[in-house]
Amino acid sequence: PHKIEPVILVRPAEKKYASKCKLNTIPTYQADFKPWEIEKREPCRAERIYHPPTEKFGNATTSQDAFIPREFALRKLIKPADATTLSDQPFISDTSHRSDYVAHQLEPKWKRSREAYRPSSQPFENVTTHQSDFRGLPGDFPESFKPKPTKMENKSDFEGMSEFRNRFQPWAVSLPEVRKAKEYAPLTG
Repeated sequence: PHKIEPVILVRPAEKKYASKCKLNTIPTYQADFKPWEIEKREPCRAERIYHPPTEKFGNATTSQDAFIPREFALRKLIKPADATTLSDQPFISDTSHRSDYVAHQLEPKWKRSREAYRPSSQPFENVTTHQSDFRGLPGDFPESFKPKPTKMENKSDFEGMSEFRNRFQPWAVSLPEVRKAKEYAPLTG
């Protein structure tokens, strides 16, 4: 058996340098940029207080120049009034159909003479075209090789032991206990 020695690390151990000096936490902006004492300059412009004009604005807009409001005069209607006008003359009910139509005598309607029914001299055979022309294919019908379906019946009872009778024995089943409800007793007092 070989002797197992501890693994020598190739990377040197990390050294932590802790300084004992107090950390100065003043930022660069606060240390280098000192505020100067500068006086506030007064504005050079003259103060002008706005006074709204008392006169009306004289320049008109394009809409006011182009679209002059005019009064619209209603034109006289061409459509006649809906008032019914009654005629003084009596109503004549002679229409063009009554005056121009002449009743002509109609000719008697032509009727086609029907021929009397004549029964056929040959007796009726009661044979259709299919029965007379198509007599069927020559040869006998093919016989089926399938066995005829016969019903298998066994009137005697089965006396042997089946798997169900052998493995599944009847168990005694008891009914679950029914919880009896407490009788109601009215409160006294």
